[in-house]
Amino acid sequence: MVKKTTKPRRIEDKPFPRSTMETIDSAMYNFIDGVLDVSCITTTGFRKVPVVWSGAERTFQGKSDQRIRDKDGSLVLPLITIERTNVAKDPSKKGTVYANLPPMDGVKGGSLSVSRKINQQKTSNFANAGSKRRRKQLNFPGKNEKVVYQTMTIPLPVYVTVRYDITLRTEYQEQMNQMITPFLTRPGGINYVIIEEGRLRYEAFIQEDFSQSNNLSSFSGEERKFETKISIEVLGWLTNQDKNSLQPDYSVHENAVEIKIPRERIAFADELLQGNGKLYGLEGIDFPAEVKKRSRPRANTSVGGSEGASVGPQGPQGISVSKAELVNFELIITLSDGTVFNLGNVRGAQGADGAVGAGFAGGNGLNNQMITADGAGNIVAESNITFDGSELTVTGDMSVTGVVRGGSPLKVSGAIAIVDQLGSTVALLGSSSLGQHALSASIVSGTELTGSLTKLDSGGDYLKAGSNINLVTGSDGSVTISTTGSVITTTNYTANNTFLESPNGSRTTFTVSAAFIVGTQMVFRDGILMMPGVGNDYTVTNGTTIEFNSLSPPNTNTNLLITYIRA
Repeated sequence: MVKKTTKPRRIEDKPFPRSTMETIDSAMYNFIDGVLDVSCITTTGFRKVPVVWSGAERTFQGKSDQRIRDKDGSLVLPLITIERTNVAKDPSKKGTVYANLPPMDGVKGGSLSVSRKINQQKTSNFANAGSKRRRKQLNFPGKNEKVVYQTMTIPLPVYVTVRYDITLRTEYQEQMNQMITPFLTRPGGINYVIIEEGRLRYEAFIQEDFSQSNNLSSFSGEERKFETKISIEVLGWLTNQDKNSLQPDYSVHENAVEIKIPRERIAFADELLQGNGKLYGLEGIDFPAEVKKRSRPRANTSVGGSEGASVGPQGPQGISVSKAELVNFELIITLSDGTVFNLGNVRGAQGADGAVGAGFAGGNGLNNQMITADGAGNIVAESNITFDGSELTVTGDMSVTGVVRGGSPLKVSGAIAIVDQLGSTVALLGSSSLGQHALSASIVSGTELTGSLTKLDSGGDYLKAGSNINLVTGSDGSVTISTTGSVITTTNYTANNTFLESPNGSRTTFTVSAAFIVGTQMVFRDGILMMPGVGNDYTVTNGTTIEFNSLSPPNTNTNLLITYIRA
């Protein structure tokens, strides 16, 4: 963006200075050195901290600069250095100009219109010419439609993100605290600042991470040093190509308010008629003296032969064409005095006959019959194929290579036969002994089933039995599924049964009257499920006996129950 000036500026003045990488660098230096104006307490008092640009030329100058180096050549701290570390052209950061606008008039014009004003002198000239022609008076008040505008354009700004590293170097922590504070407080509650170079303004973003380092923990003999690095990203914009540019920094164009095309001259002796300037695009232009002289009417001599001369009376007004029309290819002209002329037929001669088209075989064809070619240059109306716009009807056999996809629904009269490559019918739909909607097939390919549904093409079983499951296929293709394991029924399932022994506080062995399947038992002690296994509540000795942990035998009056499946 460009900072506005306080005094008025002509459009001829340079309103948009060229923005380059150097102006962005200068804006950053001015912000650090002039705007922030960092100072701190030194051995000589409260002094401004020197700001040095880290570059090859600055390094050369710094060797002999007494402000930043002492007589031994060591840097005098505190010190601030600025280094440009990165330049990125990110298409997602385009600022206010999002479109890519090519320059007008090649390299001579700009891409972006920034100002527009009226050229008062040229607009006044057009207005005076119009009033002089219509009112025979200059500066006559009225509406002027011929306004000349001056439009200024500039090259398209290209936005770049420039990253700078600001390094603060001090000898004392107090100095570092005083120098780093302006960078934290200057933006306020955000990290956004404006940097300026002349009338150019750029947006800068101070990064939130301030990297600090020192050599206090090394306890070496070198001088004490504190260092803080601050990164600032600048959203800058570049116009033109700096020293390599052929395009001007700005361009001023004027609009066209009137276009005049002179009449095409067809004879060398053709003279301009002073009263018909509109015909030549010369309306309002005064004719030269020699033209006026040639166009002056000649004097007529009197009948009596006297030497005196006089001007004759004005002739009648000319006749013009008022209407021209074409009726039945005859051109009829009507003049302004009412005379009508018929210029005759203006139609051209008849053209040659066209080539003979293809012949039509098989009669004229009936309604909705399909048209095919017979290979001999004729077209044939097929009586067995008709299409009425919504339904295609085919009488006879239809051979299809590829995929047939039906609509809603696909209608077929008769049977559908699926034939293999040898010509044998492998599937028939619609004429099976099972009914017209049944499918009769010897081989169904694609699902890998052949013959009986109990076998695959590989010879394996289509149905496989799982654990404790038995499958038996009958001769008629039926499959019987049964189980080989124990089945839980009301007769072999025993729930909440008591043991033969009663707990007495010392007994650990308990038995049941009927054997159970080991693993199906659930033992409850006062309603709490016990955990089986060594080291747990109990162990199973056999199908009728369990053994409680000797450390915790059931007490007297303990409610001890068992649920199991009988063996």
